[in-house]
Amino acid sequence: LLGVLGRMNSGSAWLSTSAPEPWREAQAWARDSSPAGSVFVTPPYLAGWRVDSHRPTFGELRDGGLMFYSGQAALQWEQRMRLLGMDSMRAWWWDVQPGTGNGEHGALRDRYVAALGERLDAILAESGASHLVVEGPGDPAWGRTVWTNGEITIIETATDH
Repeated sequence: LLGVLGRMNSGSAWLSTSAPEPWREAQAWARDSSPAGSVFVTPPYLAGWRVDSHRPTFGELRDGGLMFYSGQAALQWEQRMRLLGMDSMRAWWWDVQPGTGNGEHGALRDRYVAALGERLDAILAESGASHLVVEGPGDPAWGRTVWTNGEITIIETATDH
């Protein structure tokens, strides 16, 4: 009885998300403001895009768990991660939260932004994405900023890519 009462008064913390507010806000915008099925290229080192956005992403580092179940899916995942600049085996095992621009997080963010700058046409051709998600401001050459909260920016991709 005391355990039940304790849980009732705890606010059901086990039902709360641990994702930072800016990341959840971006997902809410995507869910509410983009057509269902719109594909987003998101920072692959940030997990959980699909949870609240209800929109597909081109890939997350965490998707690598597929390698335990399907060789073909694992190869496709690896190709996507390399295209997005996540070509370091070390990068595949870090738990990264948005907004912590130092250490491994900063290195992963820099690799992702560099990949967008160097291979955007290939990324868009492979993904079919209509939107890019980046931390901080995006490059105007990538398309039109349609939403930002100052930490996360969503860009509608330019039609000439």
